[in-house]
Amino acid sequence: MVKVINDKLLCRIKQGDEKSFRILFNFIYPKLINIALIYIPNKADAEDVVSNVFFKLWKNRKKIENIDNIESYLCVSVKNQSLSFIKKNKKIISASELSDSILEIPDYSIDSEENIFIEELYQHIDRVTDLLPTKCKEIFKLAKVEGIKYKQISEMLNISIKTIDSQVSIAVKRISNSIKTKNK
Repeated sequence: MVKVINDKLLCRIKQGDEKSFRILFNFIYPKLINIALIYIPNKADAEDVVSNVFFKLWKNRKKIENIDNIESYLCVSVKNQSLSFIKKNKKIISASELSDSILEIPDYSIDSEENIFIEELYQHIDRVTDLLPTKCKEIFKLAKVEGIKYKQISEMLNISIKTIDSQVSIAVKRISNSIKTKNK
């Protein structure tokens, strides 16, 4: 497999070659979007964060020679910008939107460092989920892990859909707060 990101490509980007920059962008953009989506459940916001990272890279392209590993640099930049976005916007996110983004980390080719990070994130989510009150944990796992519709859960457990929504919201809020605290 040919290494897409090489010193020649970075040298051309530093010199202002837009075609080389587009090659880098097209190669790594999907991976960076997936990283941003771990932190920011709204795809449009995640795309804005990644676009801003690329904009800053282009704007500061003269300093690109100081970056040892451009791919790692961009991944870390997206993670940091995503966390900054969350702090800056303090957006209120719906329970289903957040839980879907936390639990459905997209599948893409990742290096061992990212693989470790994602595995740690899953383990952290499992630990936090295990600490939830029994009924809350049961409802959350049925709704978000097993993907059972609220109406079916309501019938299975003989509880209202409003109670299910409330319990899922509690679980998602605890998981989200725990992840935010962990990443500080």
